[in-house]
Amino acid sequence: MRTFQLTIISIIVTLGLVGCAAHELNRVEKFYHEDGSLWFESSYRNGKEHGFHKWYYKSGALQGKYEYVDGERHGVSQSYYENGALKEEETYMHDKLHGTSKRYYEDGSLKSQYELKDGTYHGPFKRYYRNGEVYQEGTYVDGKASGVIRYYFESGDLWVEGVREEDRPDESVVEYYMSGQLKMEGTLTENKWNGPLKYYYEAGGVAVEYHMKDGKAEGIEKRYYADGSLRAETVLKNGEKDGVYTTYFESGAMQSKGVLKDGKPDGAQENYYDSGALQTTCQYDSGKPTEGCHGYTEGGHPADGLVVGHYRTGELESEIRYVNGMPDGDCKTYYQSGVVSSEGNWQNGLLKGIVMNYYESGALANELMYTNGVLKGSYISRYESGSVKEVGFVEDWQMNGLRTQYLETGVPYAQAFYQDGEAMRHSCYDPLERTFLDQGGDHSCDE
Repeated sequence: MRTFQLTIISIIVTLGLVGCAAHELNRVEKFYHEDGSLWFESSYRNGKEHGFHKWYYKSGALQGKYEYVDGERHGVSQSYYENGALKEEETYMHDKLHGTSKRYYEDGSLKSQYELKDGTYHGPFKRYYRNGEVYQEGTYVDGKASGVIRYYFESGDLWVEGVREEDRPDESVVEYYMSGQLKMEGTLTENKWNGPLKYYYEAGGVAVEYHMKDGKAEGIEKRYYADGSLRAETVLKNGEKDGVYTTYFESGAMQSKGVLKDGKPDGAQENYYDSGALQTTCQYDSGKPTEGCHGYTEGGHPADGLVVGHYRTGELESEIRYVNGMPDGDCKTYYQSGVVSSEGNWQNGLLKGIVMNYYESGALANELMYTNGVLKGSYISRYESGSVKEVGFVEDWQMNGLRTQYLETGVPYAQAFYQDGEAMRHSCYDPLERTFLDQGGDHSCDE
């Protein structure tokens, strides 16, 4: 009799456990916001996720839904703005994204469209501005950008074009002005500049050329006047100005020369008149002036009072006031056209305060801050149209802190955080998301 009773009890317990197990294998789970409103709900069949999973805003509006079939994401996945507008739509096949993926702005206009194959980007893609113009277009092959990738201004004009051959790390990049004229050309290798890198005047002709190695300038930097004549050349090492520099007048005569060490003036720095006569000489020790600069007349005598320099063709080139042989007071330099090219102030032979440089059109090019002969403080540079080109901060001749670059349209383009002249982190502005996206140590925003 005892045996029979034990058997009955065992059957009852077993049936009870089986019933509980079946209940747990087929269930609906719900999670809630801290205010008690429904946040997420999911369903299970035979212990596996199955059916639609949904999540909600605190307002109760549907935030998104995706479907599972026997434990795998399979079918259409959608997310929504709180106003009910579709935000994103994509399709899963056996747990992998597959087919067309679309994202939308809150007003319903298309933001981007990609093609995927077995969870990997594969096929053409496009990203759009809010006004409907294409921002970026290209093609992926097995998850890697391949062929031609183009970026456009919000006006629809071509901005940047990159060409990457399949199975090769190099990407040829060309950038354009809004006018359609060539602005820059170079080569990226794993998102770092390598080889020749050239910038052009909008009217044509090379403005600056570098040789890049692993994202940093190496060798001789050359700058040119619009007519093609050499304007300046500087030795660069590991991205820093390090070595002899020389600048030239358009006549070809030497305008200045000196030595830079880790981007800072070191030793004698000399400036010349267009005639070839010495104008000023300054002595530095690792960026620090050892004494005030000394000035001379074109005749070679120590300068005193207002000294005027001329181009060899007779036009006014400079006006500098001296006291006891040292520049002291206002200083102006001029283009041959008579337009002021720069103006600043000297005190006891040292530059002090704001120095302003101008385009030949008269538009302000940049404002730099000097403290006792040392480049130090915030700066701003502008396009000839007047819009901001770049803002940042310099500490003892070297970039420090945040540097932000802008397109001529006024839209931010890139940011970098510097420490002692070295860029530590880079961010690229995404005009669609309207925010900067961290690039880590990468040095290009043309990817």
